[in-house]
Amino acid sequence: MKNIYQPSADIKDKSIAYLSLGWDLHNCIPGFIDGLKAGLIHQDTIARHNIPAYLLADIDSFRNDITTILVRNTGYDKIITRSPSAVELLTARNVKTSLKPIKKPSLDTLIKHAENITELQVKLYCPGVV
Repeated sequence: MKNIYQPSADIKDKSIAYLSLGWDLHNCIPGFIDGLKAGLIHQDTIARHNIPAYLLADIDSFRNDITTILVRNTGYDKIITRSPSAVELLTARNVKTSLKPIKKPSLDTLIKHAENITELQVKLYCPGVV
């Protein structure tokens, strides 16, 4: 994990969108903002999101403004409407990976969540791709 997020002098154009099916969509934008504050977001990514320098100068004070920009840039509101319910997600996450077929409802929920979390993370961390 450290190799994914830590800036490296060897890799100047590093844009990586990491995700886990265990993550919840509503935590992705706050996590990105925490990464901004920690200096872990590539400058090109910040520029592509058009986040003004004055917001970056005091991220804690402007967290809501940065969130608004990222929600707009990623189409978050549209993504979240396609999200599985909390109950569906809990059921799908409890599926055992013992090389047995997954029942269709759980599989459909996992696919839906995977599509949404992937879209959001790519739009956040790799905006040049989309």
